Amino acid sequence: TVNGIDIMIAFDLSYSMETPDMVLNRMPINRLVAAKHVITQFVDSRPDDRIGIVGFAGKTKSFCPLTLDHALVNSIIRDFHPRMIQAAIGSAIAAAATRLDDRKDTKSKIIILVTDGASNSGQISPLVAAENAAKLGIKIYTIAVGTEEGTLANGMVVQSEFDEP
Repeated sequence: TVNGIDIMIAFDLSYSMETPDMVLNRMPINRLVAAKHVITQFVDSRPDDRIGIVGFAGKTKSFCPLTLDHALVNSIIRDFHPRMIQAAIGSAIAAAATRLDDRKDTKSKIIILVTDGASNSGQISPLVAAENAAKLGIKIYTIAVGTEEGTLANGMVVQSEFDEP
């Protein structure tokens, strides 16, 4: 038996995550590669926690239910690639919160939102979704990925695709 917490990772898979404005080992990489690197390290550091994954772009998709099989979680994360659609952050928070709310016997429930912050799609605003998650006792931690100066791989300048607030 383990005494961990339940963690849903809401992972941004929108096209803006292709923006190559990050650096790893002094090499330029895109936001998605940087996020995958950090999140797989995080998963490895939480052996007693159940971790699940919701991916989002224009819609949300459950990629993995809460599990202690962290090798599976990391394998799914490694296979992520951006979808050429916009991001629905509020919908992703709502989907992750729904999966966590199903677990009544967990001492702590959190969502880790991995995004560049550009919410430009979806039925529910990120703030409303976050307020609803808080009412369920779910904490949300956000990892912002990107810089305001980002450009897409084809050299096109991104307008407001990094939105930290």
